[in-house]
Amino acid sequence: AGADWLGGREETPEWNFVWRFLLGHREELPEGIDAAALYRTGAAWLAGREETPQWAFVWQFLLGHRDEWPDGIEARALYRVGADWLAGREETPQWSHVWQFLLEHRDEWPDGIDAAALYRAGADWLGDREKTPQWAFVWQFLLGHREELPEGIDAAALYRTGADWLAGREETPEWNFVWRFLLGHRDEWPEGIDAAALYRTGADWLAGREDTPDWSHVWRFLLEHRDEWPEGIEAGALYRTGADWLAGREETPEWSFVWQFLLEHHAEWPPGIDAAALYRTGADWLAGREETPQWSYVWQFLLEHRDEWPDGIDAAALYRAGADWLGGREDTPDWSFVWQFLLEHRDELPEEIDAEALYPAGADWIRANRNQPQSPILAEKLLMAANPEAAWADELAGYLADWLTTHANQPIAGKMLHVMLKSGIAAGSEQPPPVPSPGWRQLANALRELTTAPRAFITDHAVGDIVTGKIAARAKKGYLVHLDDAGRVAAFLPGSKLGLTRPTDWDAPVGRRYDLEIIKIDPESLSIVVSRRAILERERRAAGDDPIAALDKGQVIEGTIANIRDFGLFVDIGGINGLLHRSRLADPPRGDLARSYSRGQRIRVRVIEVDAERNWISLAQHLGEAERQAREEAKQRLLDSFRVGQVLDGIIVNIVDYGLFVDLGGMDGLLHRSKLNDPSAGDLRRRFRTGAQIRVAIIKVNRARERIGLAEHPPTNTSG
Repeated sequence: AGADWLGGREETPEWNFVWRFLLGHREELPEGIDAAALYRTGAAWLAGREETPQWAFVWQFLLGHRDEWPDGIEARALYRVGADWLAGREETPQWSHVWQFLLEHRDEWPDGIDAAALYRAGADWLGDREKTPQWAFVWQFLLGHREELPEGIDAAALYRTGADWLAGREETPEWNFVWRFLLGHRDEWPEGIDAAALYRTGADWLAGREDTPDWSHVWRFLLEHRDEWPEGIEAGALYRTGADWLAGREETPEWSFVWQFLLEHHAEWPPGIDAAALYRTGADWLAGREETPQWSYVWQFLLEHRDEWPDGIDAAALYRAGADWLGGREDTPDWSFVWQFLLEHRDELPEEIDAEALYPAGADWIRANRNQPQSPILAEKLLMAANPEAAWADELAGYLADWLTTHANQPIAGKMLHVMLKSGIAAGSEQPPPVPSPGWRQLANALRELTTAPRAFITDHAVGDIVTGKIAARAKKGYLVHLDDAGRVAAFLPGSKLGLTRPTDWDAPVGRRYDLEIIKIDPESLSIVVSRRAILERERRAAGDDPIAALDKGQVIEGTIANIRDFGLFVDIGGINGLLHRSRLADPPRGDLARSYSRGQRIRVRVIEVDAERNWISLAQHLGEAERQAREEAKQRLLDSFRVGQVLDGIIVNIVDYGLFVDLGGMDGLLHRSKLNDPSAGDLRRRFRTGAQIRVAIIKVNRARERIGLAEHPPTNTSG
């Protein structure tokens, strides 16, 4: 009916929606509906309808599916039509979409389309269109392709324009994209943009916008970049804000992301946030929200962190919930992730969950989703877990053999190959297939062919050899490197081994060639690990330029505080950072270190440990005898000034189960919970906040042990 409806209704505004829907579901079309004819109809529809609002959507859909076209549609002609369409239509809402699509596919263009002219058209388009919703996307695209910009387009000016654009547009939906993009590219800024001001602007933006869809993105970005903050932004306050934000927003799509981010960073929390309560909240959240897209993420995160749970969360019940969730949700995007997690944790499943039933369910899903990116991964895991003689196993082995042969140069194929070899499912060319059937024989032959080149390479090389490799793609915590032109010999390059420091732009090395040193070979799994850093360090030592090598244990040096974290200070000592743990401070304060120290502050430190291999330096604060004596005298003067009965306003710097530690102006006193005005209060972290002021009375001074006892001072009675 839909295909028939199209005929004669080309001028109807809805024509393009029906046409796109049909082609978007072309695999479900019955006999008699010709997808090839639909593509030709769409291409013909474009001619003469350039002023139609739907023109750009049909044009872009066609080019986005060019791999499925029948003969007779020419991509080059369509690209020219799109480039011509732009002229004079700058006020059309779809202009930016056509412009961006063209530039994203410039490798497919025919001769005659000028990329430089298109970039200039985009830069010119920005002028006087700051209020257009698409402004931010064109601006961001230009800067995202700044290396391709022709002369006459000044990236520095674009960055300044973006920074100026933010002012007064805080309520614009695109505000957070521009703000985040700017701060994410601060290393490329020209002079005149103040990063500190931008971070403060983001922190201020959060207040009062808790119900804005982008609130969680700005909040999370700030905390992910806390090492770059200026003074005046308190991480503890932001974490508390996030914890408070959760209450009452359980139906918000972003709820699960804020909840998960908080628990992933619980080591950085200030006192007053209860991890146990957050875990219980997550477990309670699952009930009744099985249709929520985020359900599987919360469920999996909980089970991955079960060692941190408080009493009252039942792992068996959660596993049952996951197994029940699978039923009837095979078309849900997350089905395969829940199934895979259950398969990988089958030894932990309660008795009433039949792990054997998971196998055919997974095989059925793979059969119905052969072209999904996760299907070959699931097939590999399923073949390793199940009986190779299962009815569906031979078909799955043949599918996996086809996929590995076709995608041999992809990073995931190499990883799967190593896993299968190490597990013994196909331990190389010496062993026959587990079952003498067509699919298993095909998989064994594929593995034999794919392992020939890496086996020969490993035979001819050893740890310490220098080889040349091309970085083919990013991988988890590093890169996939091809050591041969065919891409059959792959190695792993850890991110920490790429250079003398970790990469800041992880995508920049992709496609480049480097000399690399082999640092590990595993003949069993055919895995090879390489390092570029090892070569660079030798070159630096040979040139006499190794700052770490110049350091000795016990050496005293003056440095600059480069970063402040809850666990200590990172101190710059001549271009390299060392960790001064809070336990190694001369007078470790309780609570937030940022209250006692600031970035840029000079501090004398002593070298405790030097690990050149890890590029790691451990420090301790060093006090000269004169400074030590001066500090001791100042502490004694302050201690001598305290008197029992004295009433002071202090600052809460730490909260523990048994009471509060209060800063009295340079020395802490203990306010035991029994000395609170309401000693029966429950969780002190819910009632009090670090950084808050509190009025106390001194009830004990122990000068020998330098201890001060406090009691909460009763509030002043202002009645009559």
